[in-house]
Amino acid sequence: MTSIVGKKQDGKTYYYAVESARVDGKPRIVSQQYLGSAEEVMAKIAGAGPGGAPVRTAHH
Repeated sequence: MTSIVGKKQDGKTYYYAVESARVDGKPRIVSQQYLGSAEEVMAKIAGAGPGGAPVRTAHH
């Protein structure tokens, strides 16, 4: 399952797309991708427009 997680560093919050899965029966982060600060994320969303190109794809 993928979720967006905020991590604080030096009083600022940075956002990551985090994919979790069970490893040996315990929940673990198996992949994370840096999204940026709230301002950077909003700028990316505003500039993407409808149906903007995906940043990352996964094929199973």
